Amino acid sequence: MAAKKAPYGKPGRKPSGKGGTSVVQTYPAFTVRLPPDVKYRLQAGAMIRRLSQARLIEEALEAWLKQLPRDERKRIDDVVAGWVGSDA
Repeated sequence: MAAKKAPYGKPGRKPSGKGGTSVVQTYPAFTVRLPPDVKYRLQAGAMIRRLSQARLIEEALEAWLKQLPRDERKRIDDVVAGWVGSDA
């Protein structure tokens, strides 16, 4: 007797984004080592907020940048502009 095919598709979450393709596939990869307690808080925060860990890190970085003094934000923006401009 032949095995029946499962009534569902591939395991895992469907990619989000337009047309079911993941938007983050085009982003550069970034790897970081974290102490276990920090990693667990990142996972828990992402789960509770229903965000990806990458999105939670992005929001945390934006919040950190907003609290910096204006001159420090300007210096960071200038460095980033130099990197982005050098990609051309």
